[in-house]
Amino acid sequence: MNCDIYISASRRDYEVVSKIKNILYSAGYTYFDDRQSFPPGSDFEQTIRAEIISSKAVLCVLSGNSSSSVYTEEDLRLAIKENKTIIPVIIDNTELVNLGKIGHFLLEIPVIRLNPYDSKSAKVILLHEIEKRCGTKDQKEILIPCANDIKNAQYDVFISCKSEDYPFAKKVYKYLKELNYNVFLADEELRKKGIAEYGKIIDEP
Repeated sequence: MNCDIYISASRRDYEVVSKIKNILYSAGYTYFDDRQSFPPGSDFEQTIRAEIISSKAVLCVLSGNSSSSVYTEEDLRLAIKENKTIIPVIIDNTELVNLGKIGHFLLEIPVIRLNPYDSKSAKVILLHEIEKRCGTKDQKEILIPCANDIKNAQYDVFISCKSEDYPFAKKVYKYLKELNYNVFLADEELRKKGIAEYGKIIDEP
């Protein structure tokens, strides 16, 4: 299938995996996980092996449930053998030392912690890590209706806020810029163009 991301996780973390898949889908990544249906008569283990080998990276979702997951351990063994980019994501308070062999495999691989129920921060952190580690981010064009030299600017994130929320929005803007995202915030990108033009740009459909 040649997906961008192979998702390895305990079946008991299905709810969290669903949220992660939504993040990947929204960013244009293709993915595969063993919860997907298999054609009648297909070899489950061979299919999983083929998907891991053909993927660009393996996203390993870790939790207290992972320590008893034989499949997660086997996925990691194969990913390491095939020299795949591995992105370990811990979704609860579990420590690597509590994950047995799985934790041992990941001792030299940077692990990130993710709160999947904080959708905004989870999206920023996860996508940044994927882009940083394997460079597979699908840069989607977000065309902002603007004037003159910024008319066809491409942005990863458009920040919209009320004026009283601007101080917080500016912090978000700076944070995303530090992560190398191309971010649109009206006061930062447009006010320098002049008040008259600023109003025209914002009101343009």
